[in-house]
Amino acid sequence: MNGTAEKFLAVSSICGALACVVLMMIRIESAASLSVPLQLITSGWEQQPLFDIWRVLAGERLYTDTTEIPFVIAFYNWLFYATYALYAEAVMTALVLDEAWLPTVLRSFTLIGLFAGTTIAYLIFVRMTNPRGMTEKVSSFGCAVLLFFGPLVGFWGFTVRPDVWAMVCEILAVLLFWSLRSSRPVAGIVLAAACLFAAWSLKQSNIVTTVVIGLYLLRSQPRWHVVLYSALLIAGYALTFAIGGEIYIRSLIHTSEVSWNPGDVPRIAINFAVKSVPTLLAVLTMAIVVLRDSNFRRTLLRDPASRFALLGLAVTIVLTVPGTAKAGAAENYYFPVSFFLALTALLGLHALRSAGGRYASIVPWAASLGWGAIIVAIAMVMFGGQGVRSVAFQHPQFTARAACLADLPKPVLTDDQYLSLPWMNPSRPSFILNYNYPLQRAAGIDFEAGGIAGLIGRGYFASLALSHAEAKHDGAALSGYDRRPAPCAGLTIWLRKG
Repeated sequence: MNGTAEKFLAVSSICGALACVVLMMIRIESAASLSVPLQLITSGWEQQPLFDIWRVLAGERLYTDTTEIPFVIAFYNWLFYATYALYAEAVMTALVLDEAWLPTVLRSFTLIGLFAGTTIAYLIFVRMTNPRGMTEKVSSFGCAVLLFFGPLVGFWGFTVRPDVWAMVCEILAVLLFWSLRSSRPVAGIVLAAACLFAAWSLKQSNIVTTVVIGLYLLRSQPRWHVVLYSALLIAGYALTFAIGGEIYIRSLIHTSEVSWNPGDVPRIAINFAVKSVPTLLAVLTMAIVVLRDSNFRRTLLRDPASRFALLGLAVTIVLTVPGTAKAGAAENYYFPVSFFLALTALLGLHALRSAGGRYASIVPWAASLGWGAIIVAIAMVMFGGQGVRSVAFQHPQFTARAACLADLPKPVLTDDQYLSLPWMNPSRPSFILNYNYPLQRAAGIDFEAGGIAGLIGRGYFASLALSHAEAKHDGAALSGYDRRPAPCAGLTIWLRKG
């Protein structure tokens, strides 16, 4: 391989990785403070898991019927809530923090996952590519940083969701499986299965790496290995379902009124491509070289690690793309794809170094071009007003609205779901409506007391603080309430008559 191309790739990788970290730190600084418990949202519908973890800390039942008051749902798996609640309890007890600090404390645990994931990803890349020099190691490090601190992760790296730690568990499974596959294959299978069960226990949709390793075992190992692997995972799933019970299972699969938006599929795919351009350009260029260079093709396909990476890339794409048609899907669905894309790119670069030939420098130059594009894109976010650099503007808005609620007669209902969190609105119970509540209402599903509309009709709420000025809410007329002439921080205030 051309030495200049390889060195330029190493330099561009380090510069790109540094740009990723700088942007991530700027974003984190906008969402966290050591002196003030900032109130803001860093990912879509973050208020739901925040409330769920608060319920765990309060000793309340987590998995409940969504049609019963207060119409909430815990839509992630049990280990997410257990680990985050344990972490929050330990930190908040040690530092004597009140519950207003809960969002900041919980987000810091996700941040820890970024460092853990970067370390594990680098170890995988180095072990599977067997780099021959410092420039290869630098490229591996750059890809590891891109995976967890890059634009694809963005604010997902400092939010209260299981995606980061679930991915950490998945790639840890790959590291253990691959490291032990020759010396102690059974131990590798057992440990990988345990990590993959943990990933699923964090977020039940994180099963793509489970499928990848299962298919690889089916093709390359004694058949009883795949039987053992499958039996361990199936036993873990079955035991969890048996302990969890019917409502737990319904919460996970959430069969009621899931909506689909196929138009989001290309938008999400394009966003993923833009945010993963260094590894994507490398793999696309590599695909062209494979067609034209038979020596490179043989070198690549003879390598077990490359076959594993290619299998993983194909499986994750096939399983991920259709899932992004679900309403509410976003770029986080592509996290596993980004890992196998980076692994494929690095293994392809390694194979090119071994095969040589006239095309050997094309892929590293393409990857360098991708790193340059990432640096430009990040600079546009930091200096050009593109994308989202800060979420700090939300804090004064939420605190002003919380002040509006403080003096209202209780209980208070607000349609601002973050404002409904217990430390923002002291009314009990807290009505953090599940994401599909509007769809369920539209489908005619029966709710206890008639849902929010029924409670309004009965005059249960003493005050309403709504983001709209209509004289009805959730289908219920507000005839039993008087509207205050002036709004408060953008909220229309309604007080129960009499």
